[in-house]
Amino acid sequence: MTGGGKTTAGRILSTDFDRPLKSANYLGDYEAIVTRLDWESLIGYRGPEPGKTQEVTEQIAVEAIEQLEQRSNELESFLEAGRLLVAEIQPASTIWGKGPRYDSVLREVETTYWLATKVRALLYPITLGSGLPFIPGSGTGIEIREVGHPLEDVIRAANRYTGRIAKEVFDRSEAVVLATTLIGDPVAAEITVGLGLVLLVPTGVDRKSLLAAVTEIVETRARHRQQWLLPEEAQLFELENTLRRDTRDRLKALAARQESLAALRTSVMKGNINIQRAIVYYENGTSATRPPQRAMQDLYKLVELLEGYFGGSEAKLATALSVEKARFMHIKKLANQPVLDLRHATSGETVGADAAEVQQARDDAKALVQRFIEVCCDEELNRRSNALETRGSGE
Repeated sequence: MTGGGKTTAGRILSTDFDRPLKSANYLGDYEAIVTRLDWESLIGYRGPEPGKTQEVTEQIAVEAIEQLEQRSNELESFLEAGRLLVAEIQPASTIWGKGPRYDSVLREVETTYWLATKVRALLYPITLGSGLPFIPGSGTGIEIREVGHPLEDVIRAANRYTGRIAKEVFDRSEAVVLATTLIGDPVAAEITVGLGLVLLVPTGVDRKSLLAAVTEIVETRARHRQQWLLPEEAQLFELENTLRRDTRDRLKALAARQESLAALRTSVMKGNINIQRAIVYYENGTSATRPPQRAMQDLYKLVELLEGYFGGSEAKLATALSVEKARFMHIKKLANQPVLDLRHATSGETVGADAAEVQQARDDAKALVQRFIEVCCDEELNRRSNALETRGSGE
């Protein structure tokens, strides 16, 4: 139960076409607002689709501007009071209108600026000149990044997203990624605004489940705002915040390291023609459509390539890759056995190759290519390190 005799659920505003944001009471009446960033939910008007622009009458445009400016001003004090705004994000759409005269003033308004102007992290991409904070792009693959968040289950169950969040938003410390696309584009976020909180979620969430989760968040935040807490409550609250912060820091460090290693590997593989040739030999040697004779010849050429790269001997190859000679000797032996109908199939009577031996040769070849890439990456790291040391000593 909250002030005024209303239940928590009774003080959560959920907008829709028949109960848009423009028709709500003063926003200070609510503990939380759950809305979608489209014209139906904001002003009860079936406007253009996300990312689109539509001309309307001047009256509609002017009223929309006035209504969203009013809600934007109310939103500032709403968040300062520690309240919660949940928005289902999608790319901005714009309506515009002009008066009867050709040179009349253009009236233009879009669906997200009223929110972005009150949330510094959302305004950040705009100040950089990179456009609005929500980017077109829809899909169904969603990866949770903030495990244990109160909205984790709701976001995980979302059946789609219709917009992405500009990555520049997260250059601010108050913004946290909650979920991304499968390739890492943010689609859900938590942004602290003073005492208030803005949660951005995909449009594919179930509104009923979302409202239930929001109700729980509001009640939890209300408990935390109470003046008299038991010592253990305060400790647990602080422990939770510390754990979340440490986890985010560790995940951020891991992501940075993964990105650095991926960039190194990509650069080395792109710049080393021998790696490219080795991969081609391996792919040809393991192709399901390639005859066994030719496939084994390709694996043999792979071994020859690696031996040549590391000095021309089996011993040097084994030492350089830190592998047992058996890993490539098996390939050479299998390819050179005329009775197995492989490399010397024309030299005499032949029989079919044993499937297990061929598979072992393929596995060995894969391990050799993998180690070759690793060694080349190590060489590049050492080269860069030596270059930095040389540059430092020269200064």
